[in-house]
Amino acid sequence: MIAEVDNQILQWTKEVLGESIATLGPPAQTQKGRGVGVYLLDVMPEPREHLARRPRLQASLKYLITCWDESTSEAHRLLGELLESAMQHPEFEIVAEPPGAELWEAFGVAPQPCLTLRTRTWKELESRPVKLVRKAVFETVPGRPLQGVVLGPEAIPICDAVVELPGLHLWTRTGRHGEFEFPQVPAIGLGNLRVRARGREMTVDLGSEAVPSPLSINFEMKE
Repeated sequence: MIAEVDNQILQWTKEVLGESIATLGPPAQTQKGRGVGVYLLDVMPEPREHLARRPRLQASLKYLITCWDESTSEAHRLLGELLESAMQHPEFEIVAEPPGAELWEAFGVAPQPCLTLRTRTWKELESRPVKLVRKAVFETVPGRPLQGVVLGPEAIPICDAVVELPGLHLWTRTGRHGEFEFPQVPAIGLGNLRVRARGREMTVDLGSEAVPSPLSINFEMKE
């Protein structure tokens, strides 16, 4: 799954720039000549598509793209061409939040212009035989929208977090201001709400009673 996406991104840079200068790996202190670095920042499994024709495993991949050249202006030109193409690419999502200073410190390099892309990969699974249902009873449950926001330390919004209602097989992602919305959920009995962001996971028990909307979630960032 991941190797295929790696190759797709390398091929994409070759088609955009007209030359094969991209390599897989993190930014380094010294880069010779000219090139493009493609580094997989994180892998986040996503809830399985239960409503798809065939069940599948899927994950969200986030890549850090950097460019270098002996000429700084030329490095910026390379990055600009990739940015313009990524903004029009149907399978790429540009992550609005820039990498933090701690990431560059982990690489041992100074902060530099970069492009952070998110894309998805999946693997189709074999369909299992469906058991016939002889009798079905439907019960109407009142529904309503559920809105909320995910906040980190010092009430800073966390964007691009996965918010999931496992009991309802529903999930969504937070926007740039940490906001999320489920258009239609039961008024009561939502069960647990799961939040995943930056390699961490947190579960909130919403209980069996009505939940206030909008809902404010303080995401714990403890190591």
